[in-house]
Amino acid sequence: MPTSAAFALTAGDPAAALISLLHGYDDLDWTRVRAALADEVVVDYTSVFGGRVETLGADALVRRWRAVLPGFDATQHITGPVLVSAEPGDATMHLEAQARAHHLMRGDPTSSSWLIAGRYQLAVTPTVAGGWLITELTLHCFYEEGDRGLLALARSRAGTDPRPGRPARPA
Repeated sequence: MPTSAAFALTAGDPAAALISLLHGYDDLDWTRVRAALADEVVVDYTSVFGGRVETLGADALVRRWRAVLPGFDATQHITGPVLVSAEPGDATMHLEAQARAHHLMRGDPTSSSWLIAGRYQLAVTPTVAGGWLITELTLHCFYEEGDRGLLALARSRAGTDPRPGRPARPA
């Protein structure tokens, strides 16, 4: 199997950046996650958490995800087909995909999971090597199931309780 960075942006398919990002989340492969991102990313989770749209450095964004996702016993980010479009003369490609993100916490009989369903919209730009980097990431929430409060518990466990049998990978 190719190395994380090589696999993240292969085949020249713009959708590979999104798929690699999501696989990186679930595998806790922060090198792979970072390799899918441009140095700055416009992030919009306002439909989920409120607040405002942010422009973040990729390393800071990876640190945010890394401070939460390892605290879950498992996550699974899945998409439907990825639609790719572009404006004539513009190198930036726009991606859209329906998505479901499952977050599992074992050992809590009353609230064991949180699911968020919605649509990802992304902008990706080409690299010199023929890959793609995410420059904009928006999640439009359609609905949630389960307990969003598990996020706080995951944050408290993220640095001390890696997933059983799946150790966190280095940054």
